[in-house]
Amino acid sequence: MSGAASYLARRATQREKVGILYRRALKYSINCAIHRHLFYPDADALRERFDANKNVVSLLLVTQVREPFDSNRRMRLRLIQENG
Repeated sequence: MSGAASYLARRATQREKVGILYRRALKYSINCAIHRHLFYPDADALRERFDANKNVVSLLLVTQVREPFDSNRRMRLRLIQENG
């Protein structure tokens, strides 16, 4: 029973991390966009990428899928910090 509870706890943590990652990615996208009309296509593409992986249940696969999003977020953050 503790194995199932542990798995469910890790799964809930992963879902929370993915949600936070999505919100941060949107925030960084809007900070990088000069005008709102440039932000909307980027936001749509981001949403499609998240929706395509919405039903992934393997914790290992979730971690692998999350890595490109994390690296993209780090790149955007670096651009924002460089451009002030």
